[in-house]
Amino acid sequence: MRKTKIIVTLGPAAEEEQVLRDLILAGMNVARLDFSHGDYEEHGRRLERVKRLRRELGRPVGLLLDTKGPEIRTGPVVDDRITLVPGAAVVLTTEPVLGTAERLSVSFPDLPRAVQPGQIVLLDDGLLQLEVTGVRNEREIDTVVRVGGTMRGKRSVNVPLLRTNLPNPTPKDVADLKFAVAQGFDFVAVSFTETPETIHEVRRVLSQAGGAKIKIIAKIENETGLRNFRAILDAADGIMVARGDLGVELPPEEVPIVQKDLIRQCYLAGKPGITATQMLHTMTTNPRPTRAEVSDVANAIYDSSSAVMLSGETSVGHHPVICVETMGRIAERAEAAIDYQAAFFGNGTHAAGHTDTTFAITNAAITTAYNIGARAVVAVSETGYTARMLSRLRPGIPIIAIVDDEQVFHQLAINWGVVPVLGPRFRTLEELHVQSVRLAAQTGLLLPDDQVVLVAGLPVGRSGSTNMIKVERVEERFCRGVPAAAPSPYIAPERRFVPADVSDLPACA
Repeated sequence: MRKTKIIVTLGPAAEEEQVLRDLILAGMNVARLDFSHGDYEEHGRRLERVKRLRRELGRPVGLLLDTKGPEIRTGPVVDDRITLVPGAAVVLTTEPVLGTAERLSVSFPDLPRAVQPGQIVLLDDGLLQLEVTGVRNEREIDTVVRVGGTMRGKRSVNVPLLRTNLPNPTPKDVADLKFAVAQGFDFVAVSFTETPETIHEVRRVLSQAGGAKIKIIAKIENETGLRNFRAILDAADGIMVARGDLGVELPPEEVPIVQKDLIRQCYLAGKPGITATQMLHTMTTNPRPTRAEVSDVANAIYDSSSAVMLSGETSVGHHPVICVETMGRIAERAEAAIDYQAAFFGNGTHAAGHTDTTFAITNAAITTAYNIGARAVVAVSETGYTARMLSRLRPGIPIIAIVDDEQVFHQLAINWGVVPVLGPRFRTLEELHVQSVRLAAQTGLLLPDDQVVLVAGLPVGRSGSTNMIKVERVEERFCRGVPAAAPSPYIAPERRFVPADVSDLPACA
């Protein structure tokens, strides 16, 4: 069973019903809709298809709205693709024009007043570079192409160390957040998060619109966000390491260190850490990844990422389903090489920084599971908190979470190692004992006579009362007619390893 989750960005290449069905069956755990592109009609069409398919297939699939944020982008271009030649002159204008190789519009009205000759303007996550040669007037900037290439419309524009003073969330973001509530999204990702106040404001907007239960993912994309990372992590429900913009703001050789540091801090805090951007970039056009891309995905897993993300590979790529299948195989193979039991008992980090009852119970549950050779830990949880605390401990066995709230069911799709199951609200202790194990067996992960460790709370039905551990045995009748889950790759114990403890790496902030 793959434990690391896969976030898939939808787009023109991933919107037809059959493609979406295949993506879910291939292992898409969270569907991401990027509101830097498209309109409500376009996103709504994809959204309704995913909702319908996840109901039909009975699969937990989280829905994530990624805000545009206070970003700067180019406008649309002729034929949706232009080529910039090194040495050629290009005029940047704040007027809304259809872009050509000689003239491009940008979305930041104050850019001509903010740049000076000699500054570098990076396009499309830094793949193309322009140098400012002069400012014509309050609307136009003269530049020369230093690094050329082909680019599509509506690509990112970065000027290192430029401070825009744009609000976050922007008015567009606020409208999109209200759309997220109305349409039943499970997560929102907040682009260009620089301070915890941005997260507090997003939470306020969501709560006032009736979306207090939506989980908030902070995207770390620049140096200011890095400096305030600890406070942002405390405020948010999870973190996305957006390496595209980070790699533009920072020297590229710094990005791997920052990635490891941020993901490690997420892991220690018990919050999802997502590694994103260009993970299988060449698969946008090619059916096979490069060896370096395979290593990139595997190393993100060794860093303890809760999830890895596909962007253009699936939204506009030629092989969206193959990308998900490929990423899934890489993840399973990487996970099989990790000795999770040795990591749990050996590095000591699982016990750090938590003193609440739920954490103590979940820590004891994993210890018990290892000691008796349990097949899984079964968590009965109303809010998903117990399952998330178990996920933080990174057990080598599945965490089967029985929940009665549909939104929690889909939200747990992002948490490492968690297999959500939607069930009824239990009324008695006996019903909880029997029915939770029966529901867990329906996943195909359990066999007759397996032992499982059950984690729940008493009194039954009271939220926030996780205080019980019980060892249960799986009855044969629970497994009848349930196909067994596909086996994970096997690696002999002597060939497994504990990923190096990166807690001593230089801090990013």
